[in-house]
Amino acid sequence: IPFGSPLHHLLSFAQGFNDNYYSGKDCSGYSVNRPLLLLSYEDMKLNLREQVLRIIEFLGLQYIPLDVLENELLPTFDFQSMKENSQKFQPKSV
Repeated sequence: IPFGSPLHHLLSFAQGFNDNYYSGKDCSGYSVNRPLLLLSYEDMKLNLREQVLRIIEFLGLQYIPLDVLENELLPTFDFQSMKENSQKFQPKSV
């Protein structure tokens, strides 16, 4: 396999499960140690709001009013909302 097996890919991220950092090489071959945010589909289904707050904190977004989060953003992040509005997510040919 040109880029390694799926197991090797998974193992390359295994350290991130312990310390939430990914250590590897960037496209130039330089070593990097980048923060890694691990999310699961199950956690998103269970408590989307909590996971979105984790993403906001991870990205260092300073100010998102809670009313905007609750009333404008979270409803559009729901999987059912995306399914109902799937036409918005379809690619448009040029």
